[in-house]
Amino acid sequence: MYGDAFSDLAIADCFNTHFVPIKVDREERPDLDSLYMQALQLITGQGGWPLNLFLSPGDRIPFYGGTYFPVKPKYGRPGFLQVLQALQQFYTTRPEEIETVKSQILEGLQGAAAGLPVSDLSAELLQAGLAANVRSLKPAPVNSFPMIPQALAALRYARFESVEQPDRAYPLCLQRGLDLALGGIYDQVAGGFHRYTVDATWTVPHFEKVLYDNGQIVEYLATLWSVGVQEPAFERAIAGTVQWLQREMTAPAGYFYASQDADSFLSATAVDPEEGAFYVWRYTDLQSWLSESELRLLSEQFSISEAGNFEGANVLQRRQPGALDQSVEQVLSRLFAQRYGTSSQLEPFPSAEDNQTAKSTAWAGRIPPVTDTKMIVAWNSLMISGLAQATVSLNQQPYLELAGRAAEFILTHQWQNGRLHRLNYAGQPTLLAQSEDYACLIKALLYQIRIV
Repeated sequence: MYGDAFSDLAIADCFNTHFVPIKVDREERPDLDSLYMQALQLITGQGGWPLNLFLSPGDRIPFYGGTYFPVKPKYGRPGFLQVLQALQQFYTTRPEEIETVKSQILEGLQGAAAGLPVSDLSAELLQAGLAANVRSLKPAPVNSFPMIPQALAALRYARFESVEQPDRAYPLCLQRGLDLALGGIYDQVAGGFHRYTVDATWTVPHFEKVLYDNGQIVEYLATLWSVGVQEPAFERAIAGTVQWLQREMTAPAGYFYASQDADSFLSATAVDPEEGAFYVWRYTDLQSWLSESELRLLSEQFSISEAGNFEGANVLQRRQPGALDQSVEQVLSRLFAQRYGTSSQLEPFPSAEDNQTAKSTAWAGRIPPVTDTKMIVAWNSLMISGLAQATVSLNQQPYLELAGRAAEFILTHQWQNGRLHRLNYAGQPTLLAQSEDYACLIKALLYQIRIV
């Protein structure tokens, strides 16, 4: 919406005349994001991002909301200018109805804040909760999300052999690991996991890479390895993700950056970035870069076709588990060089911190997506936990050293005046930490204490 609706002059004029636009970074304020997401679910019955809410100016209670609004009507949704004009008219001519809607939403939010009634804990309740986590891992008909907290709970449930498990926890846990390590959700060329896939087959991802997903997935795959599932694809995915972390997501000071965008520019003259442009492969390009035998090797191991599986291009998805032959890895390294303009997978890769930098820099390879270089304590802590678990499972001391540098940064720089701070922008801590920051950091430090 930033690139289309919010940049439209007519929409901007309507906004500035009748509204006070406020942009909230949900990564900075997850508490507000949670509150407003509940409000949106009360209004529309579902949630999602981008999240647009309209509040009355006096009490700041929401009375209307939605997710994505296009510039022009499409996808069965009205154009954003139509929405703004209708809301302005509604607000000025029907104030009583506005108050009624606000009262209903406020009542719903207050009811949710009251929480669920307290009940006694029991073995039966524990088993029911664990079984619910198992069911959440069953294949979805559309989008496929990692669901790592649920997967870890289900994996622990699978260890209780004496408990009847009608939902078959272990096979689902194993399949989740295979889907992650073999699927298009994993960047098979350069490491790191995307957010989720837009299909049920784990093929085509939403291409954004976010630190908290990667930390949790590394922990999960390493945990699978530690319980005896020593699948080579898991080890490869962990190693590749750590390489991506070191190469593109680690600040000189030792902490980890927050995320990388899903879209990037095809050329310096392009007006808008395109989803997945940095990551996908057109068949004609593969034919021109690779020899016939190399392309055949790649096609035997990965889903590749002339038609492609994403807008005429190919997202690489492995056909089977197991170790990849060194000759195949060499072909993948050639694709890495085409993307990055270098054959070194360990050399630090500079970040594009905004679109202008991305377009104006003379990149040796493709124009990379923008990297959000802020440090978030909770997200760093999740990655520290993942690295610590991988250290134990795979006996990789360098993973612990990488985690230790990040933990040292947090303890040294984010604890100010007796309080933990959630964010760090270019060396400056800001915003008091929230409960998730404390919880994730405590878990990460306990992991490290266990190792030491």
